[in-house]
Amino acid sequence: MKKIKSELLSDEAVARAQKAMHDELRHLHAKRPTKESPAMATGKVAKLDAEIAQLRDLMQAGTLSPVAGKAALDVLERDRAELIDTARRGEAKAGGNVVRMLPQTAEIYRAAVRDMQNTLKEPSDRLQARALIFELLGGKVPLRPAESARHLIARVPLNAGARLVAASGGRINDFQSGSGGAIRAWLAPSANAPSAPLGGPSPAGGARSGWNWRLTVLSALLYVLAFNLTFFIQELFLVVPKALTPGLEPTLFHNNHNWKGDNPLASLFQGTGALAILLTGVACALLVWRDVGRHATTLRLFLIWTAFNGLFQALPQVLAGAFIPGNDVGMAMDYLQVSGPAKTAAALVAVAAIPPLALWLAHRFLDFAPDAAQVATARGRTVPALMAIPVIVAFRVPRELLEVVLPPVLVTLVGVGWMQGCAWFLRRTGERSAGEPARAVSLAWPLGATVALLLFFQLVLRPGIPFY
Repeated sequence: MKKIKSELLSDEAVARAQKAMHDELRHLHAKRPTKESPAMATGKVAKLDAEIAQLRDLMQAGTLSPVAGKAALDVLERDRAELIDTARRGEAKAGGNVVRMLPQTAEIYRAAVRDMQNTLKEPSDRLQARALIFELLGGKVPLRPAESARHLIARVPLNAGARLVAASGGRINDFQSGSGGAIRAWLAPSANAPSAPLGGPSPAGGARSGWNWRLTVLSALLYVLAFNLTFFIQELFLVVPKALTPGLEPTLFHNNHNWKGDNPLASLFQGTGALAILLTGVACALLVWRDVGRHATTLRLFLIWTAFNGLFQALPQVLAGAFIPGNDVGMAMDYLQVSGPAKTAAALVAVAAIPPLALWLAHRFLDFAPDAAQVATARGRTVPALMAIPVIVAFRVPRELLEVVLPPVLVTLVGVGWMQGCAWFLRRTGERSAGEPARAVSLAWPLGATVALLLFFQLVLRPGIPFY
């Protein structure tokens, strides 16, 4: 916005505005009546003219003496002259005001630009400003509401927004004034532009964006990291409370944990792992909601996938714990003597939370595609998550096949399945029509981090780390 105001306050822009204001003031002054003032058109002047005519008729007919008639005429004509003189003085004063305003138009314009938020505070002015921006951008600007509902996100073609590019140095962030709230616009490639790094209109100008497999691989690697780090957090918080409990000697492994000894609190601490990853998911979701990583594709994707795994690894455990006493969460519920109806209520809450969370996460993935239809397809989330499952299995072996494969498959199918359904809904209702600009991404550090984490799991955790 500072760059736009700077452009509007340039000497050339001020000169153009000053000329336009001069022309408008002269036009308004020229439209004012010259032969007859507004006061002359009032009923008072017309009434005086009628009374004067009536007096003259009475004098001519001899009904009224000349002396009395002349005195009455003098009074009426004096009143009429005063009315006309007052009206003409008012007109001259208005014209003088216009003349005096002409040298001040430059400062008036500069003050209006500097305080544009208040300059365009009237709804009619904001509507006019929107119309001018709409016309400037070619008459078509797809908009979608931001999650906070405090601003709109607009997709502006380069060929239609060339003047905006010039005013902003190539990037436009916020138009506060005249919009009734911020309009955040990211310049998208035109139909004839080459493909963007994360996908975008094809060089041939096709309507649909080509899929970018680099971003898909990045997303799959980040899913692997998020899943395994979330699982590690769960096991760590299952072990640490037991390590601090007298009589328990826990050991942390790459795909599980175990302990020796006995203490009634061991059952309670079987629920601390699910609680820890649930809080991790909520924390990452809050960071995403606060737009952390908005302009860093890799960080934002990682936060989204970590929120996904924290939530969708924890919530199914609540459902299972309500009906399977041997489940980790079920053991904690039994220790707390949670009643049957309370367990059922907890299970219902967990199940009910899954669809809205999936819908919210589906919205977040729309930020990574220049075409809303692109992320509404199965490739948007399903392909990266499915690609990640074999790699996740490599972190978990050796162990029973069911324990190795079932957790990542269930988490992926439940969470991604719901998100996919929500994405189809979003595409049908058109809640989102454009994404943020495509950004170049690097696979180096996500790949390196994945390899390092795999080595940590297999070389350090797999033999077991005793916490006693």
